[in-house]
Amino acid sequence: MNESVQAMVLHALAERRQRAILRLVDDRELAAGEIARSFEVMRPAISPHLRVLREAGLVKSEDD
Repeated sequence: MNESVQAMVLHALAERRQRAILRLVDDRELAAGEIARSFEVMRPAISPHLRVLREAGLVKSEDD
Protein backbone atom coordinates (compact mmCIF):
# COMPACT_ATOMS: atom_id res chain seq x y z
CA MET A 1 0.00 0.00 0.00
CA ASN A 2 1.55 3.30 -1.01
CA GLU A 3 1.65 6.26 1.38
CA SER A 4 -1.13 8.13 -0.39
CA VAL A 5 -3.57 5.23 -0.08
CA GLN A 6 -2.48 4.60 3.48
CA ALA A 7 -3.14 8.24 4.36
CA MET A 8 -6.60 8.07 2.79
CA VAL A 9 -7.46 4.93 4.78
CA LEU A 10 -6.25 6.45 8.04
CA HIS A 11 -8.19 9.64 7.34
CA ALA A 12 -11.35 7.61 6.64
CA LEU A 13 -10.97 5.55 9.81
CA ALA A 14 -10.34 8.61 11.98
CA GLU A 15 -13.98 9.72 11.77
CA ARG A 16 -16.39 7.88 14.09
CA ARG A 17 -19.38 7.94 11.73
CA GLN A 18 -17.29 6.43 8.94
CA ARG A 19 -16.18 3.64 11.28
CA ALA A 20 -19.83 3.06 12.20
CA ILE A 21 -20.76 2.84 8.52
CA LEU A 22 -18.06 0.23 7.98
CA ARG A 23 -19.48 -1.83 10.85
CA LEU A 24 -22.96 -1.61 9.28
CA VAL A 25 -21.84 -2.84 5.86
CA ASP A 26 -19.35 -5.38 7.15
CA ASP A 27 -21.63 -8.35 6.64
CA ARG A 28 -24.29 -7.08 4.23
CA GLU A 29 -24.80 -4.73 1.33
CA LEU A 30 -26.85 -1.62 2.14
CA ALA A 31 -28.13 1.25 0.04
CA ALA A 32 -27.14 4.78 1.05
CA GLY A 33 -30.69 5.47 2.21
CA GLU A 34 -30.62 2.43 4.48
CA ILE A 35 -27.34 3.58 5.98
CA ALA A 36 -28.75 7.07 6.53
CA ARG A 37 -31.79 5.66 8.34
CA SER A 38 -29.45 3.85 10.73
CA PHE A 39 -28.19 7.28 11.79
CA GLU A 40 -31.58 9.01 11.59
CA VAL A 41 -30.27 11.54 9.07
CA MET A 42 -31.07 12.29 5.46
CA ARG A 43 -29.07 10.62 2.70
CA PRO A 44 -27.22 13.84 1.73
CA ALA A 45 -25.69 13.89 5.23
CA ILE A 46 -24.23 10.39 4.68
CA SER A 47 -22.99 10.94 1.13
CA PRO A 48 -19.75 12.74 2.06
CA HIS A 49 -18.86 9.92 4.47
CA LEU A 50 -19.50 7.31 1.80
CA ARG A 51 -17.38 9.27 -0.68
CA VAL A 52 -14.42 9.30 1.74
CA LEU A 53 -14.81 5.56 2.34
CA ARG A 54 -15.04 4.86 -1.43
CA GLU A 55 -11.99 6.99 -2.21
CA ALA A 56 -10.04 5.09 0.45
CA GLY A 57 -11.12 1.80 -1.14
CA LEU A 58 -12.97 0.68 1.98
CA VAL A 59 -16.42 0.36 0.36
CA LYS A 60 -17.71 0.02 -3.17
CA SER A 61 -20.82 1.38 -4.81
CA GLU A 62 -22.88 -0.07 -7.61
CA ASP A 63 -21.16 2.42 -9.93
CA ASP A 64 -17.69 1.03 -9.17
